[in-house]
Amino acid sequence: MTRPQRTRLNDGTSVYCLSRQEALVLDSHVDGYLRHGITIEPGAVIIDAGANIGLFGLRALLRCGGQATVLACEPVPPIFNVLAHNAARHSAQQFRAFCCGLSSRAGTAELTYYPRAPALSTAHPEIYDEDRELLPRGVLGTARHAPAGMKWARWLPASLCRGVASLLQSGAQRFHCELRTISDIIQQNSLSRVDLLKIDVEGEELEVLRGIAPEHWPLIRQIVVEVHDRAGRLAAVRGLLREHGLLRQHVAQEEAFATSPFFNVYARRE
Repeated sequence: MTRPQRTRLNDGTSVYCLSRQEALVLDSHVDGYLRHGITIEPGAVIIDAGANIGLFGLRALLRCGGQATVLACEPVPPIFNVLAHNAARHSAQQFRAFCCGLSSRAGTAELTYYPRAPALSTAHPEIYDEDRELLPRGVLGTARHAPAGMKWARWLPASLCRGVASLLQSGAQRFHCELRTISDIIQQNSLSRVDLLKIDVEGEELEVLRGIAPEHWPLIRQIVVEVHDRAGRLAAVRGLLREHGLLRQHVAQEEAFATSPFFNVYARRE
């Protein structure tokens, strides 16, 4: 298994990562989850579904002055290994890492892991075959909005994006990963509330939400979820959230994804 490396983010925060460039890109997206009325305060309880290497959890703890509880789930073993290293810098009460994916029911699933672009790891690699321009468009959008420390990427010629996309997908590996549900996490950790549920699971977001038992929906105050809008998924996600009382909703799209079907849904109770 690839050994985690230490790096510093643009503000000097030290983290473990698999790739410094990807860590910078991931960190540039973190603040995007805390917009449009989504807030966290000291004492917050946060579930991070699709935590990757744990940067959202680390930033949330910093924002709350270390006074928060983060429960972070990441199913792909090489990525989870880095998440566990980052979580271990805090107490087990503050940052709990779980090597599992989340879905509508417990079980297992085969996930495809891309060592050159871990954030692309997915249970649905076929999406890149169904839309062969999806990843090149994503590469171009990410390059044009590259974070500080990667400004050189803003000059990447559009003609090279397809080649870069192919390189990122090369060397793919497959892992059979455990699946649990949000309700499993709530019950097994005796949670009386969830101040924020953040979901970024590369196409499995509707299944994750379907894994919340009726009695646990009222415990969840806010949700922010990245939605890959295929086959009406965005409308389905919004409808499910409304059905369970999260009526204050806002849909936004990051500039880097302006030409891709990826949207963030921000939802909270009245």
